[in-house]
Amino acid sequence: MKPYYREQIEKKDWSPISLDGQGRPLFPERVHLPCGVELMPLKEVSLTVSRVDFAEAVWFFESALGVQVIRDASLSALIVFRKGETRMRVIGDPGLPDYDSRIVGLPNMRGLRHLAFWVDGDLRAFAEQLSKSLKGHGYLPENQSLIEVFSNQNKQIAYFHGPGGVLLELMQYTDSVDSLSSLDLPRDPASERVKSSPFGPSIECIDHVNIVTADLNATLRIFIQCLGFSVVPGRFGRLSGPWIDNVTRLKGVDAYYVALEVPGGRTKLELIEYRHPASPMRLETTDTGRSAGLSALAFATNDPKGLAEHVQRYSGAAASVVHNPSGLNFMLRTNDGVEIVINEKGAD
Repeated sequence: MKPYYREQIEKKDWSPISLDGQGRPLFPERVHLPCGVELMPLKEVSLTVSRVDFAEAVWFFESALGVQVIRDASLSALIVFRKGETRMRVIGDPGLPDYDSRIVGLPNMRGLRHLAFWVDGDLRAFAEQLSKSLKGHGYLPENQSLIEVFSNQNKQIAYFHGPGGVLLELMQYTDSVDSLSSLDLPRDPASERVKSSPFGPSIECIDHVNIVTADLNATLRIFIQCLGFSVVPGRFGRLSGPWIDNVTRLKGVDAYYVALEVPGGRTKLELIEYRHPASPMRLETTDTGRSAGLSALAFATNDPKGLAEHVQRYSGAAASVVHNPSGLNFMLRTNDGVEIVINEKGAD
């Protein structure tokens, strides 16, 4: 795989992580999980929206994006993709106000910020037709620009705002080594049939989830040393320039990112620390402490107790651990407000 943004990596005037004598990043040393303890790939990403936005979200995923939606409660739906192991959970919270960009926050606000979907087929055609579909539904005014496609190195990307104002990304690699057909992705067993968009190309899976952090080193230690993640070869570097300013709608973006993976998992985590503009803390919008937008990540393990003890040993002050009395799961909350739920393997 070609490294991303190599020209940015070579600018060494700042970095949130240490560099060796040759300018190569020194990531936290990986700590192996206790013998017999295993963390499974990312199982579920939760999106919290208002009651009104919930109906829009169901239409958006099912009709506009062409993925399968399973309604399992009055204000809860499971989003199932054709391939990969990661699903989405959309939750309608009656306590949340309807979508307001001031509530959902800026792209550089700390916490879970956006989702990236892998598109199989002509990404530009997908983006153009999706834009027409959303405008035809009244999702956005006719005169408002929705989707713009950017090309950078070996990747095509398009960004737009989805249900509840969450930032979504369509992406596709142009190198054959990174193409979807070169990967042996399992089909999601909950998918009843092959789903495709109304206009040819289709969304296959979630490629990565973006987390904005105020301390990249500390967050790397949580995922690498506490949970057994590893750095994806080549997927790290500095982000700056006109293209990232256009994507984020921020001026003078200067950030550093690192992508992580769980062995055997398709969906990656992409951690980003902004040097400029600085990252504000995420806003809480209800008395219960819930926030609009992407709200939690869910994993599974064969040994919740063993993993919880390991996490407490290595997390230090970078995160807090909340135990469930049943002992079948626990939650890890980072200082950036990211909730990581760990369930026992096989449990709902």
